[in-house]
Amino acid sequence: MLSALDTAFTPVNASNKLIIEVQTYLACAVNAKIIIGYIEQGTAGAIASGILFPNDSIADKAQPLTIRFEMTAGAGARTYHFVYGAEDTSAVTANGAATARKLGGTLFSSLTVTEIEV
Repeated sequence: MLSALDTAFTPVNASNKLIIEVQTYLACAVNAKIIIGYIEQGTAGAIASGILFPNDSIADKAQPLTIRFEMTAGAGARTYHFVYGAEDTSAVTANGAATARKLGGTLFSSLTVTEIEV
C-alpha cells in the first residue's frame, strides 16, 4: 500500500466527532481492484477501508474518488494517512494515469479532518 495523503490533527474536545474525507483520482495499470484505507498512526490495521471495482473500459484512466469516515475524536494529537494499492502488484497512479500526471499536475486531491461539536 502506498501512502498518498497524510495530516496531523489535535481535537479540541475528545467527545466531539471527526469527519475524515479524501478526494482524489486513482488509476490502475490493469483492471485490478484498487484497495483504499485510512490508517491512524499507532493503530494496528486500518480504521476504515474500501475497494474500487474497475471495469474493462477504465484501465489506466483516472477515476474520481471521494470517501468519508466518521469517528469519535478521542484525546491527543494523531496523524491520519490515506493509503491505496492494487489487489495485485499492478501500478496504481494518484492524480494521473499510466504513471504520469494529468492536466499539468493540477488534478485536485485532499485529506480533510473536520471536528464537529457534539
